[in-house]
Amino acid sequence: MITNPKAGKGRSGDKLAKARNRLVELGVDVVHMQGASAGASRELAAEAVADDAIDAIACCGGDGLVSLVLQEQAMSGKPLGIIPTGTGNDHAREYGIPLDPERAAEAIAVGRYRTTDLGLMQGPDIDRHWFGTIAMAGFDSLVTERTNQISWPRGKMRYVAAIGIEFAKFHSLPTRLVIERDLVLDENLTMVAIGNTRTYGGGMKICPTADPADGMLNVTVLKRLSRRRAAVKFPKIFTGEFLNEEGVSTFRASHIALRMDGVTAFADGDPVGPADITVECIPGAGSYIIP
Repeated sequence: MITNPKAGKGRSGDKLAKARNRLVELGVDVVHMQGASAGASRELAAEAVADDAIDAIACCGGDGLVSLVLQEQAMSGKPLGIIPTGTGNDHAREYGIPLDPERAAEAIAVGRYRTTDLGLMQGPDIDRHWFGTIAMAGFDSLVTERTNQISWPRGKMRYVAAIGIEFAKFHSLPTRLVIERDLVLDENLTMVAIGNTRTYGGGMKICPTADPADGMLNVTVLKRLSRRRAAVKFPKIFTGEFLNEEGVSTFRASHIALRMDGVTAFADGDPVGPADITVECIPGAGSYIIP
């Protein structure tokens, strides 16, 4: 079990204790690993993947910790369990993993798992970076960055607050988007989201029809919009009802190239590097323990 005690703004310690105690009650031999830094935690994940005596890896934390472990666990076939203690918990939401730590631990003890696709992001300044949920660039990446900087309100409403902060100063950005090395959009865009799963930001349905086991990624593009039109569309992301709105385009692809000037690409809620990237769907690269 790899843990992040700072997940959920430092509220994960009690959940960790409950999950670990429940696993022990159910006869699971738990090896607790906690790195002093992200780099140290990733090294621990690599050790766990390589250790034949370890049957599965469990993350007790948020999507950031899951993403960190994915960098080592992807393609290994060793299943990944999640005790969700973060703010967004979009990995857990996608796979129906309970937010209650004892119930999540019970699912891990049963050991049922699902093989899934993963996204693989690369770029001139980005070495191979795996993601399980959504990769993004544009307004939504700025909002995600702002969300990570504020502590109130909690959950989904933090994302709403961040939208309000960033909204007044944002403008569309020069973008080149290539779908399957063929279809090209070369224009100013507001945002591009590339989804292996459906949600980001604590449940916002930016790619509402994405399926993490269909061998494809879903791409949602929001074209150049006035602030008034954007204000009408963004609330509909919560429910996924925005797809038929003017200025919204969707695609399905296994290979995407994206360059958006002046912004950072995010994946699984964390910054990865400059938004000059290629993204591929890698079928069967993921393995998650599910209820």
